[in-house]
Amino acid sequence: MATIPAAASGFIPFARVIHSKAMTVDGRAAWVGTSNFSGDYFSSSRNLGIIVEGEAFATDVGRVFSGVWGSEYVYDVDPDATYEPPQVGPPPSDEATD
Repeated sequence: MATIPAAASGFIPFARVIHSKAMTVDGRAAWVGTSNFSGDYFSSSRNLGIIVEGEAFATDVGRVFSGVWGSEYVYDVDPDATYEPPQVGPPPSDEATD
């Protein structure tokens, strides 16, 4: 799993996440798109994908993947651990409500 630290300026909704969708094939071709790798994304929703044949592009896609997953922001997921859910909206107000 990769976790990007919060921005110094504070919380930014829907930002500072890694949501890449790409695949390389034998170092000779790459697919980059908007679909997650599950059947319903390919058959039940509108998405965009492109296949590019060529070692240079496939190498670049692989380099991006390796750069992210080899970074200091990545750690192993422990199936027995309890993780705090990510914040996806504005931080809760400290003010009490009546």
